[in-house]
Formats: sequence, C-alpha cells, structure tokens
Amino acid sequence: MKTSSKRRSLLSSTAMTGSLFLSLLLLLSSLSPVAPTPVRSSLSISFEHHDNDELEQFLKDAHSSYPSLTRLYNIGYSEKGVALYVLEITDNPGVHEPGEPEFKYIGNMHGNEVTGRETLLYLIQYLLNNYGLDDEITSLINETRIHILPTLNPDGYSKAREGTYSGVKGRYNANGVDINRNFPDRFHDNQIDRTSETKAIMRWLEEYPFVLSANFHNGALVANYPYDNSRSGSSVSTPSPDNDIFRQISLAYSKAHSTMYLGEPCPGDNYGFTDGITNGAAWYSVKGGMQDYNYVTSNCFEITIEQGCYKYPYASALSGIWDDNKSAMLSFMKQVHVGVKGFVTDTDCNPIANASIAVSGRDHNITTACDGDYWRLLVPGNYKLTVTADGYVPVTKEVTVFSNSPATVINFTLSSLEATPTQTSSSYYFELISSSETLTSSQMSSIQATPSLKDTPTHLTSSPSPSSTKRNTCTYIPHATNCGTWENTLPYGSSRHLIASIIATVVAVILAVVIVMVVIAMGVSAYKRKCRCKGFIQVPVDDNGMEKGAESVGLHKVVRLGTDSGNESSEMEHEDTQLFAINKA
Repeated sequence: MKTSSKRRSLLSSTAMTGSLFLSLLLLLSSLSPVAPTPVRSSLSISFEHHDNDELEQFLKDAHSSYPSLTRLYNIGYSEKGVALYVLEITDNPGVHEPGEPEFKYIGNMHGNEVTGRETLLYLIQYLLNNYGLDDEITSLINETRIHILPTLNPDGYSKAREGTYSGVKGRYNANGVDINRNFPDRFHDNQIDRTSETKAIMRWLEEYPFVLSANFHNGALVANYPYDNSRSGSSVSTPSPDNDIFRQISLAYSKAHSTMYLGEPCPGDNYGFTDGITNGAAWYSVKGGMQDYNYVTSNCFEITIEQGCYKYPYASALSGIWDDNKSAMLSFMKQVHVGVKGFVTDTDCNPIANASIAVSGRDHNITTACDGDYWRLLVPGNYKLTVTADGYVPVTKEVTVFSNSPATVINFTLSSLEATPTQTSSSYYFELISSSETLTSSQMSSIQATPSLKDTPTHLTSSPSPSSTKRNTCTYIPHATNCGTWENTLPYGSSRHLIASIIATVVAVILAVVIVMVVIAMGVSAYKRKCRCKGFIQVPVDDNGMEKGAESVGLHKVVRLGTDSGNESSEMEHEDTQLFAINKA
C-alpha cells in the first residue's frame, strides 16, 4: 500500500524526536559527575637519592602537573623545622568522599633507612602518569583517597650516608629520639616527651579516617604485622584479634614482591621468614611502635614493611628495588577495599558519627567516621556485626565476605531510644576539624557532643578494647538531601560536581521543553490534516468497509458517536489500517 502523507510526516517527526532525545541524553550523560581527566602531563624523576629540598620540589612539581588529582599539605614539622609534606592523590582531592576509604604510606621513619622514601616518589610518578591510561590505576585513584608521606624523619636523613649497609647514623631524629619507640604503648607506661614527628602522626590519625597503612624500613626483607610488642617484652608471638586479616594483607605484599615471599635471610642472619611475613613481637618486641599505636587507638590497620637488607643502598640499586616493590605496593593498596563497608544513619537519614561496630568473637571494635561511613577489614567468611551508639537501639546483622571480591556493603539504620526532636528538612554533613585549627564561634556552637562509648552496656559490645574509645572530632553543617542510597551520594563540597549537576539539570529542563514542543507541533499538524476527528471512534471493518468482529484488528473505520455506518464518504489508506472519515469538513 501507499504510505499517506500523514504517516510520512508522523514517521519523520518521530525520527526527529528520537534522534534529538538520544543526542540530548548522551549530552546529559557526558555532563554527569565523573572522575576528572587531567591535562596529560609527564612527571619525571631519576633513579637517584633525593635530598630534602629535591624531595619537596618533586612533590610541588607533582601537584602543579596534576592539580585535579593531587593536594599537597603538611602534617607538621620536624624538630629542626622541616615541613612533613604529604601528597594526597585521588579524583577529588581535598574532600573526604563519603564511602571512600582513606589509605596512607609513610617512608623514612628511620632517617638512614631510605628505600621507602625513594620508592614512594616513584610510586607517585607511576600513579599520576598512568591515570586515565591504565584502568587498574585509574580505578584505584578514583575509588581511594591516597596519602603519601615520603619522609617522617628528614632531620635524620640529612645525617645518613649513601652506601651504608647497617648502623645507626641518621636513624634518630634531631633530638636523638627513635620515633618508632616514641608512641604511647598498650602494655608499658612510657609517659615520655613526644617528639614533633610523633605528635604530627598522632594528630594526623585524629583528623583522617584512615583504614589501611604501611610504613617502610630497611634492614630485612619482610612484612611485619601487629602486635609488635609482647607483654613480657621478650620475643614471643603476640597475635592481635585480627591476626588473620593482618596475615592476609601482609601476604598481599610479600607474594607480589619479586623475592620477599621466599623468606630468605639477609647476609649474616641465620633466620628467615616463612612466606616473607612475621608477627612483629615474634621477631623482636618493640615498645612504643607506630603500627601498634595505629591499630589500638584508631580504625587504621598498619603493618611495617622492611624493603631490603641494605639500609642506604647506592643509587645504582634503586631501579631494581623499585621493580621489586612496584607490584607489591599496588597490591597492598588494593587491600583497603576488602571486608565490609557501609553507613550508619538514624531513621531520618542523619549520619551517626563514632558509632561502635563490633564483630562477634573479635575483641577489636572500630567506629564510624564523621559521615557515618565505616570500613571493616575482614578475611572471607561469615560474620555477625553489631552497631551501638549512645541514645540508639543496637542493631545486629549477619554478613558474608567473599573471596576475591570487593568489600560487602551493609548499611545500618539505628532507631532512637526515646522520642527526640529531629531535623527532617536536612541531613548533617560532618567535616573533620583539625585540633590545630581555630574554630569560629558559630562552629564551636555547632559542634555536636558525642557521649562516651564507655557507658554502653557491656552485653551490647565485645570485650573492652582500647579501640572502643576512638574519637573523630566533628562539626556538622546542614545540607539539603534525602536518604537515598548513601553509597551513590555525590561527594559533598565538590564545586566541580556541583557545577556538573547544575548543567545536567538545565539540560534536562531544556530536553523536557523540546519534547513538549515537538509533541504539540505533531498534534497541530495531525489536527490540520485529519479533518477535525474529535468525536470519532474506531471500529473493526472488513475489506468492504463493513463492521466485523472485534477479533479482526487489522482494519478499522471511524464512526462519529451517535451516527450509523451508512454515512461513510471517503477513505484513507495506511499500511495496516483503513480509516473511513465521516462528515468531512
């Protein structure tokens, strides 16, 4: 059959509308908040030792080359006033994105143990230069907030000398203090003066919700996990409540290293380490160590990685050392995404900070961060998690952690123990407030006091643990939002995402207007062509235009309501329907 002019017009209008809709939809998708694509730069660093000035300049160059992926800040100063610079690497620097874990690497804690310092610089170069080119690196940066502190002891480093196999020259800070014996200890009363470097780390842990960390040393080739200290102070295995996950993350490093997993001893030593890992206290007991302090007083799981037998190897060895450690460093970073993660909120979707999360049978609790988000590193298996917070009814859920899979997401909603006024028009966005910052009077008045968890009934939590007293210093700022799925909430405070969201909204409005206009135009066109068919209905007809059973749906005629079928005056053809117009104007 012939195609009527009406049908051709209809098909043309429909095609135009579909094409326009598809084009605008693609444009809308392209404007959605996504990871930034930085201007392609090429950061370069040589395989040689870099003094403190060169290290600082490299970090500044890294930030200037990749400003959309980095933030350079310092956590304090050494005893001699050298800034302790940290380079943050993520797709949204300067912002804690709710649900995104925070990771840190620390190098050069002992000034004369230097390979960690250099490999961290190479890692920075590798991550930034491969962003957007390597899917694995791009995903790691997009999904993790990475903090890298290449040197914790720049004063000691300036005293050390290249080519040193062992010895202590440069090990200590400017005051002659071993920083890795200067932290509060869980077994022994070591109320000693804390050095500037130690205080900087302690503040850093309070200000960021770190999940996983490692600090680099030299003098052996092994991944060393808590506990580092035994109660007796002697060399005896002292496993933590999370011994299984510490072994897993340590193996993630040793097995990805070129030789560490072999467990071979350094020249002159008569012992090795099975699979290249060891419990710290089983090797030798360390009082006042940094890795135990991380685990006991914060949510952060930290291990100590000895990168090689030479403490200060010649520069000619650095390329090989980087090759040996590159995959291991990346493998360890990925461990921040195992276990269980989620959010804890009240029934009005307000995040609950400092809620305690206990794993049944495991004497180590963690607490939620300021956005109510949490990350609990666990090995594959079945667990029972209980969340408690002052003023709320505890909630227990069962969860399964799967092998070779990202962290299982499980969220908790807590109900208030008693009816209290709640703010329903907005939820709370919590910002971390550094203890060193001066708060305005309005900020001070808005700080939400969080009652101590020590008053939580003992039957609701695991056995008392030092970790149960962890605290994040938070203040809240109301912002309009609804409950939704917290995992998909846009990062708060991101001007880039805000602008993209505004543009997307404007485009959506324009799209709606265009569609309405096209539909109206099509209606007007059809009205003009179709002889004012208001008041007509279609009924089935046979080949001769006579009415037939409703089961024949191929042919129809148009009948004015209230008339009979004898007034047909003309017919219009169409591919699968015949329309008979009545009383054509």
